[in-house]
Amino acid sequence: MCTQVDKRWACGHVGYFQIKYCERLFKGCKGTTAHHEILEEPELCSDCLRRKTLPNPLVSK
Repeated sequence: MCTQVDKRWACGHVGYFQIKYCERLFKGCKGTTAHHEILEEPELCSDCLRRKTLPNPLVSK
């Protein structure tokens, strides 16, 4: 069976990265297993980086 690879960023978010295809692809493979491989990423995810640039709505002008 194929294996789904996810990334875990330093902020704690986890997201899809890629699929490691098995040698049985298109020859009886049933898709990915329930077990996912996790790659550790030492940086913040793109959502957390974007949130740092947004204005703070709780600060009065």
